[in-house]
Amino acid sequence: MLPSGYNTTIDFRNVVWNKLYVDKYVVDGPVGNLAAPEAVRSAVAPTPPRPNVEAVAVAKGIWYLRGAGGNSTVFEFDDHLTMFEAYGSEANTKANIDKARTLVRNKPLTEVIVSHHHVDH
Repeated sequence: MLPSGYNTTIDFRNVVWNKLYVDKYVVDGPVGNLAAPEAVRSAVAPTPPRPNVEAVAVAKGIWYLRGAGGNSTVFEFDDHLTMFEAYGSEANTKANIDKARTLVRNKPLTEVIVSHHHVDH
């Protein structure tokens, strides 16, 4: 017995977030060649531009990092910095971390707090 569809439900809200209906099944059917064409396999991966991050001071020891596919906040403590949220791609997160490390001389960024997960980041 094969399912006729799948539902993705946000459990704490009991809301169906996504539905996928199956129109047809082929069991043990021919698949064909799934290899990527040679031109695709040998192509050099494009290098995306480095995200630009702006640090905006919002209060003493607090900065809002704006621009890298999502926004983060950096908090200064006596001996370190903490970044709240890391959005977007790996490159965007790295750009935010790099910017945070430039904000206060001799204070390392030691923590990144991710408050929740999204499917897109």
